[in-house]
Amino acid sequence: MKNVWKGLVLGGLTGVAAGVVLDVLDRGARQATAIGDRVAHQAPEVVDRLRHAVSDAVAEGASRVRDPEVAEQAKEVTLAAKKKTGEVVSDGKTRAAAAAADTREMIGSALSDGKAKTKSVANATKEAP
Repeated sequence: MKNVWKGLVLGGLTGVAAGVVLDVLDRGARQATAIGDRVAHQAPEVVDRLRHAVSDAVAEGASRVRDPEVAEQAKEVTLAAKKKTGEVVSDGKTRAAAAAADTREMIGSALSDGKAKTKSVANATKEAP
């Protein structure tokens, strides 16, 4: 009889826990259904607003492209970019030529120093007894 009471108590507690879980799940399912209905009801309105916003933005962009001022500004920006690129390339060529000249000069100097040292070592070796 002792074990029967334990079984009844455990069974009752387990039943209560299961009932609470089922009630929570049922309430969540009802709320999810209500939210889904609201979303389905409002979706066409949201899509319509989005369609209008996108078409307005495209129309505005197309009108700006046709605007002669924008086209002129684009040409000016392009010409300025070309000019700046040409200046940078020219400066780069000048610097590269200067660096090449400096390198040639340094190599020539190093070669002449090497020749002079080689001659002095050769002379010192000849004079040695």
